[in-house]
Amino acid sequence: AVLSRAFGRKLSWLSWVGVCVAFSGGIVISWSEISDVGTLGGNQAAVTTGLALAFAAVFGRSAKIVLADNMVNPDAYVDGSEHEVAVPPLQMFALQFPLAVALSLAYAVATEDVEQAWERLTPEIGGVILLSMCTATALNLLGVQVLKEFGATAQQIIGKLNTICIAAISVAFLGEHLPWLVL
Repeated sequence: AVLSRAFGRKLSWLSWVGVCVAFSGGIVISWSEISDVGTLGGNQAAVTTGLALAFAAVFGRSAKIVLADNMVNPDAYVDGSEHEVAVPPLQMFALQFPLAVALSLAYAVATEDVEQAWERLTPEIGGVILLSMCTATALNLLGVQVLKEFGATAQQIIGKLNTICIAAISVAFLGEHLPWLVL
């Protein structure tokens, strides 16, 4: 929301209330997790590093989604003045694809033992990878359509619902226990 506003998108006051509630909840949950690590004898430095990386990832995703929103919904970022023509969602997706593949491969090569991974590749693992690729592509295409219809802020908020669903399923069916403050 802050990045969208910095690029010129106008948001209603109710949107800002929702953003403040979500941000406050994130702070409370993060603080609760840090506190629990200290009481459970965990590695505080690892948790702090993990949270820093998580916040960096949130900022990176936010920047990406605002730039994408600016490309597919340029009318939302200007006050009636002349501007760029909107890029169709699938064209924007196609423009992102080569760089995303290159960065993913570079990251994989830098962090994984490629030779060992290739040796362990079985048809079953290949099938799971293929299924993962198909679902990721479908979700990306759906995400671009949601972005086109609702804008960056709403798309990010809708995307965060998966965390709530995962937590609910984990607690209900997998025996996960969440601290009271997180609940």
